Amino acid sequence: MERFRDELTKLLKAEKPSKGLRIMEDTGVLSLFLPELLVCRGCIQGDFRGFHEFDVLDHLFYACDGAPREKPAVRLAALFHDIGKPECKRVIKTPEGNQFTFHNHEAASEKIARSIMLRLKYSNAEIEQVAHLVKHHMFNYEPTWTDAAVRRFLVRVKAENLEDLFDLRLADIYGMHNAPVRGQDSPTIALLNELSDRVKKETEKNCALSLKNLAVNGRDLMEAGIPAGKELGKVLEELLETVLDDPEQNTKEKLLLIAGNIYKRNMN
Repeated sequence: MERFRDELTKLLKAEKPSKGLRIMEDTGVLSLFLPELLVCRGCIQGDFRGFHEFDVLDHLFYACDGAPREKPAVRLAALFHDIGKPECKRVIKTPEGNQFTFHNHEAASEKIARSIMLRLKYSNAEIEQVAHLVKHHMFNYEPTWTDAAVRRFLVRVKAENLEDLFDLRLADIYGMHNAPVRGQDSPTIALLNELSDRVKKETEKNCALSLKNLAVNGRDLMEAGIPAGKELGKVLEELLETVLDDPEQNTKEKLLLIAGNIYKRNMN
């Protein structure tokens, strides 16, 4: 398995990995080492809405082409990002024709990607990086997002993964029609640039984006009379949600008061 993993790594550095992947499919190598990918052959995802031109496997091959060559984790995430679609596919009959849905395919794809990478003996760090990208690849930013929504997005995806996630989004779109997104006037590029600018503004505010950024910790809450255990953890999570909504609440005095009210409410 390690030998195949090493060869796959080399293949993913090619200008067009899809060529080598297709040879692997035609010669039976894919069925031996990556049978989960072959399930995607013939899984049609293009319907009357025109989002997709190819079946899931060709889409994954072309998305891999569209990911940056110098980022092996993003290329691997591009290869696996929709691998769970066959098991999640549902058909909805509408007046316009059949509509295909793939609800929760991100979670299914993440699970399959983890299984494959574990079998091929990737490191834990590599598995976590790729799985995280696969899990979050379907974010749909809109200009109507509030600042709190941007902060919550940051909490989910983590700022250090943002550039890779944007690259994966562009690779995904590339794979829809085997063509890159071109020009700064592209709606996709414009939205990603806008989201990037908003993320930068939020990070520059030094807002609390994790439990460790809160003005109180577990010890503070215990000293205030909240016992250690699951309830304390729930209180801390609610405090983070409060601060994500309103960063001005992130002071020790305010959070201790809020924490006391949360604990009393949960105990009733």
